[in-house]
Amino acid sequence: MSFQPIQGLLPNVARHTGITQQIVIAQALSRAHRVIVEHLGESAGNKLQPAYIQNKTLFIATLEHPLAWEVGLHQEEIVKGVNAESPYPLIQRIRVIS
Repeated sequence: MSFQPIQGLLPNVARHTGITQQIVIAQALSRAHRVIVEHLGESAGNKLQPAYIQNKTLFIATLEHPLAWEVGLHQEEIVKGVNAESPYPLIQRIRVIS
């Protein structure tokens, strides 16, 4: 009986269970928050929450309409920042939900 190295097992298990995609999306949401804080400031980062990604669209939740407008102005920088560290482009556009 041969043994398989443990570092080879986890990626195989993650790939078969679909966890890998969920991890990539969770990292992208965290990265989106970081990019928002970089471009819009800490106070905006407290009021904007990246919620989910669906069909290459990043949905950001907020109750502040002026911040939704600011996100629209900085959409290109936010998209580039989120996609910069991912293995492939995850998002193409942003929608703000309230």
